[in-house]
Amino acid sequence: MNIKLKSAIAAILSCAVTGVAAQPGGFDTMYLSQTLTEVSRSSVKMEDWALGSVTFTTTSENTPMVNDGEHQFEIMANLEWQDSITVKAGQTISLSASGVWSHNSGVSNYGPEGSSKTDSGVLLPSANVGVLIGRIWEGTPFVVGTSTTHTAEVDGVLQLSINDWGFEKNTGSVMVQIGIQLEVPPAQPVITAKTIELCTAIDGSGSITDPAHGGDPLNFQKQLDGLAKAIQDSAVFPKDGTVTISVVQFSGTPQLEVPPTLIDSQATADAVATKVRGIQQVPTSGTNIGGAITFCTDQFQFTAEKQIIDISTDGRSEGGTDPVAAASEMVAKGVDAINALGVGKGVDQAQLAAMVRPQPLCTTTGQTNCGFVSLIRNFDQYAAAIKRKITMETGGTYVVEAGECGNTKEANYTVPLGSTGFYVVEAALPTDQLPGVWSLLVDTMSHAPLRSREQAIPYPGGWYGGVVLRENGLSPSWVGFSLAKSEAVEITATDFLKNLPAFTLEVVKKVGTDRWQSVFKQESVAPEQVYTTPTLARGFYAVVVTGTALSPRGRLGFYVNGKSLYGAVTGGWIDHLDGGYSAFFVQSAQKTADLKLLFCDSYGEAGAGQPAVQMLYVKEDGTKEVFWKAQ
Repeated sequence: MNIKLKSAIAAILSCAVTGVAAQPGGFDTMYLSQTLTEVSRSSVKMEDWALGSVTFTTTSENTPMVNDGEHQFEIMANLEWQDSITVKAGQTISLSASGVWSHNSGVSNYGPEGSSKTDSGVLLPSANVGVLIGRIWEGTPFVVGTSTTHTAEVDGVLQLSINDWGFEKNTGSVMVQIGIQLEVPPAQPVITAKTIELCTAIDGSGSITDPAHGGDPLNFQKQLDGLAKAIQDSAVFPKDGTVTISVVQFSGTPQLEVPPTLIDSQATADAVATKVRGIQQVPTSGTNIGGAITFCTDQFQFTAEKQIIDISTDGRSEGGTDPVAAASEMVAKGVDAINALGVGKGVDQAQLAAMVRPQPLCTTTGQTNCGFVSLIRNFDQYAAAIKRKITMETGGTYVVEAGECGNTKEANYTVPLGSTGFYVVEAALPTDQLPGVWSLLVDTMSHAPLRSREQAIPYPGGWYGGVVLRENGLSPSWVGFSLAKSEAVEITATDFLKNLPAFTLEVVKKVGTDRWQSVFKQESVAPEQVYTTPTLARGFYAVVVTGTALSPRGRLGFYVNGKSLYGAVTGGWIDHLDGGYSAFFVQSAQKTADLKLLFCDSYGEAGAGQPAVQMLYVKEDGTKEVFWKAQ
């Protein structure tokens, strides 16, 4: 959106309505020409040498001169050097003259072109007697005649005269019209991106690289290398002049590292990537995300269709401008989108979610006109994450990595079980997979007849499930279980981060293909408190947990205890920061465990990419060893 152009038009209309006229032609032509030069991809062209009126058009040509309007003077034949207008060095003057005068009391009459005679005693001996001449502040005279142009050598008054040496007997006069061609200052480079102006702000604070604060000395360079690779990749960054990028580093104070550069070729992209890789970390005190948003806005020319700000950080905004307030203010100035990439466990996810624009936050794959937050565990995942992030913003085509969705939506595994004991099935999302919704079914009795299921105790000691409760109540998560017999079950929730003020727990029973019936609900769940359901009939149930609109991200564990549990499900949200798990005890009679992993199109557009799954065995001393990995 072109805010400056709208302001310029409003100002011009205001001048027209109020009758403001700074120049004789009716408009302040310098103001208008500078304004249009600033906001338009075309330069401003005015009718050459127009006197008395000015016509405005736009053109793709560069027109370095404009005319300031008409100045008219009567120059008498019986007077030497008469003052007209004041000019500045470097300005070009246009002069035209008409009339009749004489240097010999009217014996010979002629116009400003002069007579055919010469005389060594006149003001300009090299020119004919009686010709109109000029000079600037007692400088060298020049011939004007009926018309000419002249560039002023010095500042001063333009003086005009008939070319003669005695003036008292001269008669007549000529009318001289003067136009000053005002040299338009060279226009500042105008970014001409047809689609996007993108400002990427990278975190340079000390926590990125300081081991004392959980950082790594290589993290800052990993951030630079990831961004540089994305810029060079044509599948991410088009090289056709549709995207302009600037790069800002921020900690306590933001600073410009790469000025706005139009990516119009691979060579340009490579040059920008080289600059990015050469950025030196400047870790001043604080993490001023709000200042970075404001500073990025200052880099925009507002000549593209969209202005987008990217923020990458490993923490929360501390010191400086409030990022949420800054985001709102910059959007009011014309910024179209603000997105964020959070790295590691120190990220204030609620702050980032409130900061991105437009609101509400993107929650489903394929949504448009919403801001988004990408979360990753560490800077090893940064390159893939920034590539995916910029791809979504630039409209480039992302190359699907092997195993990412494609035509698959589920994976099934049969895992031979070893010793009796406690097992944990973990799921994590690879960096080349999209965040979204997933679930994992673990069934240790799938091959047993129903009679055996009813007689066995598949999960002595209960079953455990771990889920992510997404911030701001954006999506629920759940654990599920199957009952072989009617019974009441006990449910206990654990808040691993101890940061959830409130959440709701509801048990629902599957009563049809897509139908669920609520059988138990608990508002404001207290962690570590045991909740006992009413007696539940045989069947499949889900324990659904939801947060509030103000909830931070949470990591929850659920312990479900019953006598006839035989199938367990963990599901909900998964991303690059958090996954989920199922944990259970198996006895010697159970030889295998069947795993069903649901993702991608199993949940429509909301589906995550394919998680990586592994099973761990917990030894008697509490240590874990990897027992099996999905291939």
